[in-house]
Amino acid sequence: MKSPVFKVGMVFADVVELRKALTAYSIRNRVQIKKVKNDKIRLEAVCTPGCPWLLKASYDNRTGGFVIKAYNSEHVCQKKWKLKDLTAKFL
Repeated sequence: MKSPVFKVGMVFADVVELRKALTAYSIRNRVQIKKVKNDKIRLEAVCTPGCPWLLKASYDNRTGGFVIKAYNSEHVCQKKWKLKDLTAKFL
């Protein structure tokens, strides 16, 4: 996923694929995304304090994958030039 567009109900094969999509989103939009809860069955990501952007996803037995349960796409924060996720491994 080079430029992911998230939506509620979107299904990912596993948590690793969702993490990669979040990293690509972070770099593409120049925002620092922090993963608050990040384990095998759930993932909660937020932007900087004061920014309403939010993504919550968890494992779903029916689909057998990770499903986005809650998502707010609005950013009110400043764009960043130095991103922690932009690493040699990502490039």
